[in-house]
Amino acid sequence: MIRRLPSEIVDRIAAGEVVERPASVVKELVENALDAGARRVEVDLEKGGKDLVRVADDGTGIPFEELSLALESHATSKLRDFEDFDHLATYGFRGEALASIAAVASVRLVSRARAADEGGEIEAREGKVAAPRPAAIPKGTLVEVRDLFAQVPARRKFLRTDGAELAHSIDGFVRLALAAEGVEFVLRHEGRPLHRFPAEASLAERIREAFGRETAEALLPVSGRAPAGTLEGFVAAPRLSRADASRLLLFVDGRFVRDRALARAVREGFHDFLPGGRFPVGFLFLSVDPATVDPNVHPTKVEVRLLRAREIFSLVAGAVREALRRGDLAVPAPTLRPIAEPVAVGEAPFPFPEPEPFAVGKPRAREGPPLSLATERSLRTLQIHDAYLVRETAEGFEVIDQHALHERILLEDLRGQFGAGSVESQRLLVPEVFPAARADLGFLESVASTLASAGLGIETFGEEEVAVRAVPACLRRLDAGALLRDLFDLARRGEAPPREALAEAVLERLACRGAVMAGDRLETAEIEALLARGAALPHDATCAHARPTRIRFTLADLEKAFQRR
Repeated sequence: MIRRLPSEIVDRIAAGEVVERPASVVKELVENALDAGARRVEVDLEKGGKDLVRVADDGTGIPFEELSLALESHATSKLRDFEDFDHLATYGFRGEALASIAAVASVRLVSRARAADEGGEIEAREGKVAAPRPAAIPKGTLVEVRDLFAQVPARRKFLRTDGAELAHSIDGFVRLALAAEGVEFVLRHEGRPLHRFPAEASLAERIREAFGRETAEALLPVSGRAPAGTLEGFVAAPRLSRADASRLLLFVDGRFVRDRALARAVREGFHDFLPGGRFPVGFLFLSVDPATVDPNVHPTKVEVRLLRAREIFSLVAGAVREALRRGDLAVPAPTLRPIAEPVAVGEAPFPFPEPEPFAVGKPRAREGPPLSLATERSLRTLQIHDAYLVRETAEGFEVIDQHALHERILLEDLRGQFGAGSVESQRLLVPEVFPAARADLGFLESVASTLASAGLGIETFGEEEVAVRAVPACLRRLDAGALLRDLFDLARRGEAPPREALAEAVLERLACRGAVMAGDRLETAEIEALLARGAALPHDATCAHARPTRIRFTLADLEKAFQRR
């Protein structure tokens, strides 16, 4: 027998989709405040929001005669007819939030419309709504939500600790504060201030308030325009990458979204700058024609469908890549510790040995490998431990990983040649022969055309060997054996990837195996050429594996270490 469900059951079902935890309540109430034109929003929480979520705003308010409607399902001032779905410009439009919240918590709503002389108040407890009554309140709206899921014990027991729920609420609050510039936001917990975003604060200032100085100082501006939309915001330098995507915040027309395609586009922009398994930090705002986006995918409204997805993917990936190429990605040095603790006057930390005789023209013996000077100005650039280059800068000095830098130079060279048709190859006078398993030989045969385009001439040699007959002409130091091992590793991952992905993997491995290594002594001319070629690239901040090529030390770092400041 089919029968119509009672309204209170319908509201609880809807609440299960809209209200997951206190953070959901914060999100829905703050979005209502913003849709009402609020210029100041205050949020107070108790017990992480489980006992109380209070949101007060100075928006347009609700007329007294509409207070009862505000707590009814599918009652809204934001959607008038079917055509409005094509141009949704508000956070909310379903008319579900307040009714869903009232179905699983006690709600008190107090509001005064801007044109009204007095306000009104209405309460809902255990799903029952009382009649509205007059109340004194400044212009705006205040909503109190108490004892979330108290009447639904099965739901309440799945809430986490107060601290964990507070963290979720803070995350949601911050996302809204980032998107609504020109609005003042205040967040308190148990009466203690947690965050305040002044109305005049810029996006960069809001990011600093929310995520700290380190993130703010690593921001790189992102800007891009295309027929499909515009992109603005910031990404953080790759050194702040994370093990998850929780710090990649994406917004479409001011609304925070979780969109795999957009996140993938950002990671594509970071392709050369992040190692595998790491996720970028970013705060990006995409603006599109409302008619080309559908936010009505899920009740929480954090999923969207984009009509011109391919064009937007290219816009996002390209803008992020360009921001990284323009940015200063040198890794700042960790804070240097003083070389010794301060010593009181008249005390000596250890006895000083007598100086050894020093004969003019005869250098003193020293431990460790010799230093190689690199430029005409003595000690402006030098090689240490046959692995790192130390270069003076205007602000201090940089330590450069010679292998990582050369790897990046070779990768860009190989990519350029491959993109133009094929990599120029050089045949070996004597082929190099290496053992190989039959499965590896089959893989090499299946990708032979791609390898040939990458400048590699590799052929089977008998039943269990392979011969390398040609290598890219630009790789004078290629370790063919190590390269083959890399290629065999690709074979063992399963089916060969698409040609473009395979070619990129091969080029990256060629660059790695053909670059100078730690332990290679470089002559002055080689060091100068290496630095000059790196400076001529679109970017030389990371190697083929997206590791940093340099660490920067400032004079301030040195002065602190030597206790001069």
